[in-house]
Amino acid sequence: MKVKKLLALVLSALIAVTMLAACGGGGGGGNSGGGGSVSVISLDYGEINKILKAEGYNKTVSASSNLLTGVKEAAAMLSKHNFNEVTSSDLSSSVATMAKSHMTTSGPVGFAKNRVEVLGGRYNEAVASIASSYMSQGLDATYTAAAVEFTSADGVKCYLYVVHAAYN
Repeated sequence: MKVKKLLALVLSALIAVTMLAACGGGGGGGNSGGGGSVSVISLDYGEINKILKAEGYNKTVSASSNLLTGVKEAAAMLSKHNFNEVTSSDLSSSVATMAKSHMTTSGPVGFAKNRVEVLGGRYNEAVASIASSYMSQGLDATYTAAAVEFTSADGVKCYLYVVHAAYN
């Protein structure tokens, strides 16, 4: 169990570092106005919940079409920016607001945005890591998640993972 908690901590740290490091992708600042397509990532909620159970959490994560709508809108907004802007904290409040815009319940939203190569397609682990960071705080909440892939204005393929903790 300690190994799985360590793995969750390492994945959380990796996500946090990639958000702050703006790890390449070429291009400087400036909004080029382009933007790429947004595609939904099919998450395996059974696998996510299996990871969380192995870490000792009894809460589960499920899909939400409302959250997905907001996440797609946030990714569409991000796709109009260069990668360095996408990973900057300047757009974080906009992402959180847009992601929650279609939710009917209140509560915090956690998210990560990074390059496609960073997690090598380990979508479920990334979502479980974000969810476990909330669950470890003992929030009495219902958890939903959504994930999309998009291309930044300067052509860098990116992921946006979002977990919403709706207060019970």
